[in-house]
Amino acid sequence: MLKLLCGFCLLSGLTFGQIFPVTANRVIRGSGAPASSACNTAAAVGKVYIRSNAAATFSTFYVCANTAAMTYAWELGGGGGSGCIPGGTSCQPLTDNGAGGCSPVNSLSMSGTVTTGVGGSTGGAIDMGAGTAPSVTASSVGFGAPSTVTTANRINFPNAVPAAHQLAVYGAPTSNVSTWAWKTGPDFTDTGGNHLNFTQSTDACSCGTSGGGGASFSDFTSGAVTVTNTGSDVTIYSYAAPALPAGACFNIKFYLQFTGAVATTTKIFVGATQIATPFTSLAATTDVEWDIDYCNQSGVQNAQYLVYVRPMVYGIPTGGSNYMKGSGTDATFNTPTAVDWSTGKTITIKTNAASDDTVGVFAQIHQH
Repeated sequence: MLKLLCGFCLLSGLTFGQIFPVTANRVIRGSGAPASSACNTAAAVGKVYIRSNAAATFSTFYVCANTAAMTYAWELGGGGGSGCIPGGTSCQPLTDNGAGGCSPVNSLSMSGTVTTGVGGSTGGAIDMGAGTAPSVTASSVGFGAPSTVTTANRINFPNAVPAAHQLAVYGAPTSNVSTWAWKTGPDFTDTGGNHLNFTQSTDACSCGTSGGGGASFSDFTSGAVTVTNTGSDVTIYSYAAPALPAGACFNIKFYLQFTGAVATTTKIFVGATQIATPFTSLAATTDVEWDIDYCNQSGVQNAQYLVYVRPMVYGIPTGGSNYMKGSGTDATFNTPTAVDWSTGKTITIKTNAASDDTVGVFAQIHQH
């Protein structure tokens, strides 16, 4: 081959250097990186610099190149297919390490690291440190860390798929990791005083009706009404009360007049359940006034207390006490038959006498 080239040179009259212009003055050898002054013109493009003391793979061979308009610089050449291959074998972001090799890119416009899960015992995570984040670009979404971070915490997805309209509730961290859970809440419609109840220890939600966020509780008040007794229970007043929250009370107050000289019994019902011992008046024209607190016990809606503020009896003709509780057997503070107040109930005031009229002067029920 060399003889053919030499023969071609003799016939054409050209020298070997004219055919192959990479002459000695375009191949530079030296110690250290090449000087930028040796690659700063268009004429220098194509020069080769061979570093004599690189002592590292892919750090020896430089080529002068036109890197931009009117811009010239040395480019370090690689080779062999084992240098920095974009994407690598696991699609991890890579960058040139300046020595012909690659280094992983662990930061994504933030002060922190990204760990990609590879299965088995190694999971993926994104941890962000404090600092000034770049501006949010147009048509983009994301999340970030505040400019000051003095805690260590990571939020983990739960191993569960959310249902429609569920809420995310976060648990206490373990080893600085908090995993949320999907919770389903009841409807909190703006009716009947509905409001949100939340139990901190169990993350349980419930819907209360004691007023506040929704419609306010409406007290029951009624004026005079007259009924005729015929030997069975007759209703004087009734009120459709809403559900009663745990620990809350109804104050029940009413004033009655019995017109005939006939003993008359007064009763209070919640639904079909009688909650107070019936009070029977003397066989005389009598006025009776009741004032009681009827309360759910603390923390429950299905057990109650009954506190007699007073039933007062007026118009007793001779002797006796003008202060009586029920038929004289109820304690001032007692426990009536239990009623479930998680739903509304009707409170009814009734009387029973063989004859005569009962005149209800007024009645009032309010929650407190």
